[in-house]
Amino acid sequence: MPKNSSEFLTSRYGFITDYLAEAFHYQFKHTNRYEEVSKRIRLGKSIEGRDEKGVKKTVCAFLKILHPSGTPTDEEFEEYVAYAIESRRRVKEQMNKRKPDDEFAHINLSYFKANGDEVIVYCPESKDALATQEPARRRLNELQAPPTDVVAVPTATQAPVAVAIAPSPVPAAISPSAPVMEAIFAELKEQHFTILYGDTGHSYESILGPYLRGAKAVVIEDPYIRLQHQIQNFVRFCETLLKTPR
Repeated sequence: MPKNSSEFLTSRYGFITDYLAEAFHYQFKHTNRYEEVSKRIRLGKSIEGRDEKGVKKTVCAFLKILHPSGTPTDEEFEEYVAYAIESRRRVKEQMNKRKPDDEFAHINLSYFKANGDEVIVYCPESKDALATQEPARRRLNELQAPPTDVVAVPTATQAPVAVAIAPSPVPAAISPSAPVMEAIFAELKEQHFTILYGDTGHSYESILGPYLRGAKAVVIEDPYIRLQHQIQNFVRFCETLLKTPR
């Protein structure tokens, strides 16, 4: 919209912007198009939970503004869906480039047209950018084993032979049951869990429990624990600590 100036002012009666804003607010507050959009929209398999919510809410906003008293045609509706998916993909591409794993790797968001054709939506500025489409990252499930120290051991009958020395075992002073703790530590490794939207069966005990056994102290660094669900998650973690044998 252009900046307001005297040439846009009317010499007749008109509504001030405060009235128009209140009228729009009242109309949007008392109108829910989410169910209508959910019944009509068809999204691709790369659309995950947060993507779906963001796309649907954006399309709902378009319908409230552009079609306050009617329904759009298939062509209009598909245009709104494509715009909403492009906006969501732009966010997801940036998140994907900043994450060291594949949590946001499904960036080829798509939708199905009325005739059944699937359309993948791209962002014009990054469609041909390899660094955005396939960012280089350190994959946690492909970590190499820790390097071993190699020492040359000379013998009387042959040339020096390279001998691999395994990492030192856990000192006995760590725990009263050193053999048990050594076996536990030997099984632990860095892992990455991908929990998809709607998945069940994951708990703090199953994911973090093995790493808490035998721990004498736990340091939690979190810059933001204020909302109700964040506090509940913190309490669940504390419950897991109490249940874990030491």
